[in-house]
Amino acid sequence: SVRCSREDFQAAVSSITAADVVHIYAPGPSAGLGSLLDFRLYRFGIAVRLLNKSGHELFESLLNIKQQDLVIIFAFIRMLPEAEVIVQQAAKIGFKTVLITDLLVSDLHAMADMVLFADRGPLWEFHSMVAPTLLVESLIVSVGMNEQAQSVEKLEQLNALRKRFAAIIPR
Repeated sequence: SVRCSREDFQAAVSSITAADVVHIYAPGPSAGLGSLLDFRLYRFGIAVRLLNKSGHELFESLLNIKQQDLVIIFAFIRMLPEAEVIVQQAAKIGFKTVLITDLLVSDLHAMADMVLFADRGPLWEFHSMVAPTLLVESLIVSVGMNEQAQSVEKLEQLNALRKRFAAIIPR
């Protein structure tokens, strides 16, 4: 199940559309969700970057995040040290953060600007990605609706490209 306040969800959608660049931190099993979010937001014309996933490579990514940017952090099962580093850097620089998690309690909840909870099942059972996928798809649809004119224009341009080059790259 997905549990988040309407305020946090709407704030996340608004932050995505307002950000200069949306950075996505999606380690481990959330990598597919990060790729989906990256693919769909980029299709709407939103500047998106996937962050390096671990260790010292993350510092290279953090170096270029500006105050007008947004970082979406996927954190399932446990909070990685990299997620803590991201929210600490956000506090210093002033960029916004959205935490997508399956943890009901975490120190990062208070440090993130918006928290979106997606239950993946009990720790001792199979961890399903159905609820997190629903949450990501809901964000994508809401961003598209929020920026409807731009989204429709981008989709029309995509359709025109597909038609123009259909003989070279068939669908």
